[in-house]
Amino acid sequence: MSSNNTSDVEGSDSTKKVPWGPNSPAYANDPKYKKYTQQVEKCLNSFDNVHEWADFISFLKQLLKTLEAYKQFKEIPRKLIVAKRLSQCLNPALPTGVHQRALDVYTHIMEVLGSEGLQRDLALWSSGLFPFFEYAATSVKPTLLGLFDTHYLPLQGGLRPAMKAFILALLPGLEEETGEFFDKV
Repeated sequence: MSSNNTSDVEGSDSTKKVPWGPNSPAYANDPKYKKYTQQVEKCLNSFDNVHEWADFISFLKQLLKTLEAYKQFKEIPRKLIVAKRLSQCLNPALPTGVHQRALDVYTHIMEVLGSEGLQRDLALWSSGLFPFFEYAATSVKPTLLGLFDTHYLPLQGGLRPAMKAFILALLPGLEEETGEFFDKV
């Protein structure tokens, strides 16, 4: 972070400043952002009471509802914990309904962040998604591939820091030439 609380975003030929983040001047004293943060924290605290798959779905529904209510902010409060919880919701032992809900939340987050925000936090959001592809059910893979296609591929050169992991994540889709997802991958 630079001294004026803006994030640096690499441009094609210059670096420009953008007022994002919880410490940016735009969010520092915004009571709506504080309320947003409190709502996300409340939702994250409810994860402690998750014991079975129905609880996971309820948690994800509430998290998505909270995030949708504050679309005007191009930042996700407590993003490290949010990313961790979403990753936990992609555990292969959980049913596909939980995975689908988690991917819905990921999709919303990436729409909110946009290309710049995703590029800035690429490792954070990718750490749960990339390992999941190998274990994803057939019914969920199209959603995951669509997410990669819509949000990751447009990053082009910005995807370079995670390119090796991205390629390794997609390799299981190339195992069988006659497989359902071979052409899409």
